[in-house]
Amino acid sequence: MKRTLVALSTLLFLAACTMWVRSHLVADYWRWADGTGSSVRLSGVHSMAGEVGLIDRALHGSDIFEAMSTGVVHTTEEVEGPMSAGFVHRPQSFWNRLGFASGQSVPSFIYDNEKAPVITYLVLPYWFIAVLTAVLPGFSFIGFVRRRRTVRRLRSNRCPTCGYDLRASPDRCPECGTTRPSTSA
Repeated sequence: MKRTLVALSTLLFLAACTMWVRSHLVADYWRWADGTGSSVRLSGVHSMAGEVGLIDRALHGSDIFEAMSTGVVHTTEEVEGPMSAGFVHRPQSFWNRLGFASGQSVPSFIYDNEKAPVITYLVLPYWFIAVLTAVLPGFSFIGFVRRRRTVRRLRSNRCPTCGYDLRASPDRCPECGTTRPSTSA
């Protein structure tokens, strides 16, 4: 089970790093519509400028033309030059400068206040996703290196804790006081 989790976390780490690089070259948009009649919910995932954003908004009346297609729609735009994250305008606080954002936004410059769709958004930087998915493989790798170092020290007749040469005192390490594990089988 642990190996499966480490393998899955490693694959997610590699996918996050790949999407991180891709987001600086190409802007990806996935969107889908849910609902019928006069109320439709438009949701989407946007990946661009080193960030991934989840966006959700309710559409009413004449805005439903945006959600005409059913199912998941994927579009891609090539990036010509440097691109800034353009999910929504957000104030420059400490967390926003790191790439995090969440909240609700109302595009009042387009709609009057009664019909304005409220856009709910969550933006995460890819570096954060990469760090989260690298924790389990990182600790697993550190444990592997420590076990390998201990086995190598025991085979070469050295203390498994500090690496001191134990040829003169095979029972206990004179440097750190560690007793040598018995090798009888």
